Amino acid sequence: MTFLMVGSSLALEPGDKIPIDAISKSAPVQGEIPAAWEPGTLYIVECWATWCGPCIAAIPHIDKLYDKYEEKGLAVIGMSVWETERAKVDRFVNRKGEGMSYPVAYVEDDSAFQADWLEAAAVASIPHTFVVQDGVLLFEAHPTELTEERVQVLLTGGAASEKLVTELRRIAQAKVNIKLRSAEFMTALKASNQKAMKQSLEAAEALRIESSYLERMRLEYALATKDWQTAAKSLDDPQTSTLMTIVSRVASAEDVSENLLTKTIAQLEARRVKHGFTYAQISLLKWKLGDKKGAENAAGSALARIKKTGFAPEPYEQFAAALKAGKPMSLAALSRAMQAAAKARQKK
Repeated sequence: MTFLMVGSSLALEPGDKIPIDAISKSAPVQGEIPAAWEPGTLYIVECWATWCGPCIAAIPHIDKLYDKYEEKGLAVIGMSVWETERAKVDRFVNRKGEGMSYPVAYVEDDSAFQADWLEAAAVASIPHTFVVQDGVLLFEAHPTELTEERVQVLLTGGAASEKLVTELRRIAQAKVNIKLRSAEFMTALKASNQKAMKQSLEAAEALRIESSYLERMRLEYALATKDWQTAAKSLDDPQTSTLMTIVSRVASAEDVSENLLTKTIAQLEARRVKHGFTYAQISLLKWKLGDKKGAENAAGSALARIKKTGFAPEPYEQFAAALKAGKPMSLAALSRAMQAAAKARQKK
């Protein structure tokens, strides 16, 4: 989900009245598209596209909410946006059948919905959900954030509903702010300004929202300050991006803890698919761990894997030779050698 940056002026914000005209004038694909907001009804206006994987993944969740809560005051309208042709949408909806049982409308380029909703709210990515009641935009969210529990609270109304709406608006704004803090943090990281990094991280923590941006900031700060214990904890159940960040930082760092090196090597060795570069990473980390024999073996595995793939083996031969000579080649140098070798082969 992408939101406009803080400080920008939005034409459509939570709490604003919003007419239904742009929806009712859109081309219906299936079901009845309402011509007016029904008082008290809770509307989920779901923006999606046939080419959008996350949108398609969210459809069963939205359909389940519709099937379960339609008779209790929930309405769902699927708005097919940013498509190149109407026929694709028709075919997709037909194939989904009962798996997408709510009303769906097709949004053309330069339509009123695109201008009055998407552009007005600075929507830059989908899936994106608008939640409306009594003609008022309550909040915007990712469809998976609309849990059954939250929908039940919103349908019940009263103080609990108002509290939830306030919290969901806070979360949406926090998502905007945390991206800003992350951008500041990365600028400080490039400048090796640990004080500024800490300030941005603390500001992000204060937003009280977990996100991939915050996880990256925590990890990068731990690595920059050589807090190896915290960095090692992130390897308990790492994402690929987390592992690669640690590998790239640890490979060029000094005085890395044995525990972090050991856990990083274990995660690399546990990968289901290991390329030549993966073995080179393992080799370099084993060297830093003091396991010279293991490092040489891994370098040999890297070379053997590359020869099987048909890529230029020279960079890996250089890598293995440098290791044997006691002067390991950095991963950055290996990458440059690989790029040079690939260009040389293309010219032949």
